[in-house]
Amino acid sequence: MESSQKYKVLCFSFAGGNQYSFNAFKKIAPDNITFITTDYPGRGARIGERLLWEVNDLVEDMYQQINNEIDSPYIIYGHSMGGLISYLMVLLLRSKGKRLPESLFITGCRAPSTWDKMKRLKNLNYEEFIMELKMLGGIPHEILNDKDSMLFFEPILRADFSIVATNEYKKVEPLSVPIKIITGTEEDISQEDALKWQEETTFPLSYNRLEGGHFFIFDHPEKIIKEMDECFQNVNKISLI
Repeated sequence: MESSQKYKVLCFSFAGGNQYSFNAFKKIAPDNITFITTDYPGRGARIGERLLWEVNDLVEDMYQQINNEIDSPYIIYGHSMGGLISYLMVLLLRSKGKRLPESLFITGCRAPSTWDKMKRLKNLNYEEFIMELKMLGGIPHEILNDKDSMLFFEPILRADFSIVATNEYKKVEPLSVPIKIITGTEEDISQEDALKWQEETTFPLSYNRLEGGHFFIFDHPEKIIKEMDECFQNVNKISLI
């Protein structure tokens, strides 16, 4: 992959994830792409900090983490819950009059106007909670079936589920930022729910699907990076016309 234009990819992880969740992409990224990864409070390098349960608190916290990274070309990338945080981050950046990303790149995340379907995650009992995690994938069943391990992971995942479940969608002016959305062929996001991302951008939506379940991104890291770079380069070409 050849490109002279350098840019950053600011990453927001899925529920239960941390900055190391993007190592598979960092390892194979071309020289023109720099991945900037962060931790939500209470995990990774911030394990000693209290968990956040309200989405606005988390977005503001993440803004403080990335504010010094937006002075040069960048895109924002989020998977699943990270897609929600990514979208809300661009809204916050717009409200603050900050430089916006060249593109919003989202994987495994339904459109904002359909997020009400996720409210069921808030009040799951333990058995339902474990079943939901097994359905999503991404966590070895050996961990999910080990209650001692879950003493550590459950509060983190519960907090992240609360973030998703308590978010209230508000219709706002569409973003003047191109959006790329990719979903897995086997995950629980319909094409109809994915295509509603078009409501959130003034640009034509770019959408496709890749083989796999909710964590399909780890089966296709090269493809994900290729599509990221195509998104950035296409926007860059438009800006030069």
